[in-house]
Amino acid sequence: MEKFLQILKQAINEKATDVHLVSNEYPFIRVNTYLKPLNDYGKTTEAGLTALFQEVVTATLQKQLFEQKGAIDISLEDADLGFFRMNFYRQLGKLAVSVRILPRTVPKFEDLQLPMQIKDLIRHKNGIILITGATSNGKSTTLASLINEVNLTQRKHIITIEDPIEYRYPKGISLISQREVGRDCDDFASGLRSALRQDPDIILVGEMRDKETIETALIAADTGHLVLSTLHTNSTSTTIERILSNFQAYEHPLIASKLAGNVRGIISQHLIPRLDGNGLACAVEIMLPTPGVLSLIRDGKSSQLYSAVQTGKSFGMITMDESLAQLVKTKIIAKEEALSRVQNKAVFDSYLNN
Repeated sequence: MEKFLQILKQAINEKATDVHLVSNEYPFIRVNTYLKPLNDYGKTTEAGLTALFQEVVTATLQKQLFEQKGAIDISLEDADLGFFRMNFYRQLGKLAVSVRILPRTVPKFEDLQLPMQIKDLIRHKNGIILITGATSNGKSTTLASLINEVNLTQRKHIITIEDPIEYRYPKGISLISQREVGRDCDDFASGLRSALRQDPDIILVGEMRDKETIETALIAADTGHLVLSTLHTNSTSTTIERILSNFQAYEHPLIASKLAGNVRGIISQHLIPRLDGNGLACAVEIMLPTPGVLSLIRDGKSSQLYSAVQTGKSFGMITMDESLAQLVKTKIIAKEEALSRVQNKAVFDSYLNN
């Protein structure tokens, strides 16, 4: 454990986001999206990883889940170093672990330099807000900043269902109940079902992974709760498609109608290395529930949502291509970085040249 903590300390000092330990390999850290080996610590051993697992995975249910699935997420808190999200998994039949280094405090929304129309979404009393993007693109951080904004400004009962818990919220004027999958509940769906019986105003679901969780989230929104969650999708239009893909074709019209009645906003994020080398910049796509957008969702025409977002700038919407172009024009990110993430190069070029 001592060697592990030393590696974490160096990773923090180098402003890394992640640490990777694989049996018979040197430790690696990720700094500004790039991997870097830490050869001074020697190669990681299977015995060392087993000892680490036994020390930090203490809940019986978590151990059972690992045996069943071959992977598990847990949270770790160290008094000196802070908070971490750990994912133990097996590769080549041996233990490995990936560690995400979490901020010691919940970032203020303003510090994330995101458009203010995202913050405005938490004024809704019910419905669904989705933050989407690939892994390691800041979804949990955006959600945490929104939840903490409510915590500090509104008297609400907030229930979070997380896998694992990533942020601890400061004392505010809200009541926050945080539940961790594998420790406090079996899975997202069961945690969400029980949350509906606990008098919540706002429910955060760490991820909408399956049909049952999506159905229960829609019920929660339908019955007067504000639900915030994430999906691993790269655009607002593919988010709708991903949700529908969890259901049989005959169910699509009903689910699309429920989505149209409850969606309050879909935000897609990309974190991109800054030109100045000082961390990452966030490009965002914002889709808001205008009548045109809701009609497309209800009618199953998700392929046309990009155009609706593109023409909805006056309502506060923005495409990923426009956001990327703005970051390039202001010399925050390199054009090459943007090009690897554009959805429509012709549209991106038009924004860049205007």
